[in-house]
Amino acid sequence: MIVPCIVVITALLLVLTAYVHNRVWFRSAGYEAALIGNGRYAAVGEELAQARAAADQRANERAADLPFTGTTPDHTVDCSGHQTKVGYSGQHFPMFDNLFGWNEEVTVIKVRPVPILRAARAVKGIAGELQDQ
Repeated sequence: MIVPCIVVITALLLVLTAYVHNRVWFRSAGYEAALIGNGRYAAVGEELAQARAAADQRANERAADLPFTGTTPDHTVDCSGHQTKVGYSGQHFPMFDNLFGWNEEVTVIKVRPVPILRAARAVKGIAGELQDQ
């Protein structure tokens, strides 16, 4: 009775390890693709369609790199003027219906540091003037 229990627990641990591995893989792939889209748009000043195409290409490459996926993952890429969203969805074990389905979506917001730093320096200057008085 103990040996079958150990075999079942070991099999479940292997299945859950692969499931969690894939979720983490696609979350990191989503961040990578979103950063590619944000970096293209911010650095070069390209159009949003070109940034979306760069993020979409990276999302396709990363989805193809995963050694064991179950089903081919679907991905979505959405670029706007202030953020990039990349989402993956799929099924790790299609035979279990929707038990091991997953949906990972990440959002990377474009941060514009120059206005933030200028505002912080202005506040610091005002605070320095108030302390002098």
